[in-house]
Amino acid sequence: MSLLELALIFGSNFVFIGLKAFQQRNVTAEKYALIHVTSMLMAAVEVYVIWKMAEHGPTLELVLTLGAAGGTGASLATWLHKRHVSPTRPAVGYTGVKQKHSEADMPSISSGDTVRDRRSAVT
Repeated sequence: MSLLELALIFGSNFVFIGLKAFQQRNVTAEKYALIHVTSMLMAAVEVYVIWKMAEHGPTLELVLTLGAAGGTGASLATWLHKRHVSPTRPAVGYTGVKQKHSEADMPSISSGDTVRDRRSAVT
């Protein structure tokens, strides 16, 4: 396999896995229009990657190239999506309300207590 061919495979898998990571963030952020566009791009690149895998078989250089490209592509796509598409998306279940706990809400545990004492103080 030539160096040029490995570079093309690296670039293709970089884009393909990057698009998969981008797509995953599109779905969780409910970006419906981007979901369809990204799916079409993924299909186009995936055909080339699978064709090259079938053509060359499971060689070590192919596996290392695909793995390096995939990790790099996923990392970059996640960073780009977070920075430009969905920058302020809060975590799932986040309500935006900070809860305050007073000392009266927390059980008192001294350093001399046993584990059994601590369990009964919590329940």
